[in-house]
Amino acid sequence: MTFEYTGSGDPARTLALLWRTAEPVGRRGKSELSVGRIARAAIEVADEEGLDALSMRRVAERLGVGTMSLYTYVPGKAELFDVMLDLVYGEAHRSGTGGGWRARLARIARENRELHLRHPWLLRVATSRPALGPNALAKYDHELRAIDGIGLTDLEMDAVLTLINGLVHGMAGHDAGQPGHPCRSFEFALARVLDGIDALISRR
Repeated sequence: MTFEYTGSGDPARTLALLWRTAEPVGRRGKSELSVGRIARAAIEVADEEGLDALSMRRVAERLGVGTMSLYTYVPGKAELFDVMLDLVYGEAHRSGTGGGWRARLARIARENRELHLRHPWLLRVATSRPALGPNALAKYDHELRAIDGIGLTDLEMDAVLTLINGLVHGMAGHDAGQPGHPCRSFEFALARVLDGIDALISRR
């Protein structure tokens, strides 16, 4: 499986796109493009046809515009990919903070699994240099709050989230080609990971 790497575009231009600090203004009265509209079209292409089909030309075709018109808003595919990912992260359900840490982490894992099921191309995302967009930061902050104050250091909290999200990513890829009860295998694996975290906390 080949991977798409986040953060491979121009960092300054990517951040400007993610935070919408330098978006062109269209002419009044016209049906204008925007960074968000282009990224949503790109997500639709990736969802329906896979990442291999994703290109600036294919996105332009979906929008019914010329390919060159996209470059007024997005400098290239690498920067577009980071915006796509941040928009998808914005879909993540922000569940309540009720229950103990174990229940909160389980909810986060299930929410992230649902995100992977809706967008299977997430399995091919490698975050070598994460693009820090508003939705990515909000998602991370929400997940950190789930385990705040349970006795872990800052580094351990980050490691726990990496472990949970790694489980989701790995199991989603495994379950995609498996008949039977993939949700059951995911829940079993999740419970064992939570048991390990529980053991770590109990030793404090």
